[in-house]
Amino acid sequence: MRGPSTPLRTHAYVLRLTPYAESDLIGQILTQDRGRISVVARGGRRSTKRGLVLLDYFLCLDLHLDYKNAGDLHAVREAALVEDHTALCSNLGSHLVASCCTELCLLAIQPEQPGERLFLLLRYLLRGLAAGQPSATSYLVFLAKLLKILGLGPPRDRCPGCGLGLTQGGVVHQGELWCSACVPLAQTQPVLDLASQTVLQTLFDRTPGQLRDEGLHTRPADPQLREALECLLLPHLSAPPKSLRQLREYLQRPR
Repeated sequence: MRGPSTPLRTHAYVLRLTPYAESDLIGQILTQDRGRISVVARGGRRSTKRGLVLLDYFLCLDLHLDYKNAGDLHAVREAALVEDHTALCSNLGSHLVASCCTELCLLAIQPEQPGERLFLLLRYLLRGLAAGQPSATSYLVFLAKLLKILGLGPPRDRCPGCGLGLTQGGVVHQGELWCSACVPLAQTQPVLDLASQTVLQTLFDRTPGQLRDEGLHTRPADPQLREALECLLLPHLSAPPKSLRQLREYLQRPR
């Protein structure tokens, strides 16, 4: 028996699409008002009805939903295009960063968890990439801001094991920054020196607009810092991101 529903209009980004039955689509979307929710677009795989053909990645959509209870599957009734960033697919670097960050949004929060700040972060990323900001640096900023949204940073300036100050930098281990005495160095563990720690603090402290005004998006991304941010974030995701390996391979290529 179908439960009652109420009309809901919200802006949203598609995080994941799954074909369902012969012609429907199941979508995980990030809304500005309700966080991550699940929707169904009846006939969305072949229908030409208004809106259903627009359900795709890298689009900001104005959705009209039949909203049920939290955790239910909500029906898409109409959709209008707000912003189209599908042109990012024509550039490999921008496409990989946009895809990976979209997947990170999916894995970072639980269904119905408040997601307005995450929605605005994804919008900022897509707009920045579309405006020509370097993909590697945009990814770096996204990682730092995502950690901050999740309440996971910046890393403490003291080792959680011995309590001593990290005056010589630190080793990323189990989602935190440790001194090398408590966590012996290994090739698989990224190390943050003091200079990288300073940049990391700046990424956390400044707003995206301030970072843009200070020209950070035009500077080369620090591979050491990127690896450290990934290691700080990954233990707190609901699953390993599938798109991360391909993005890492691209970012590690000689330029």
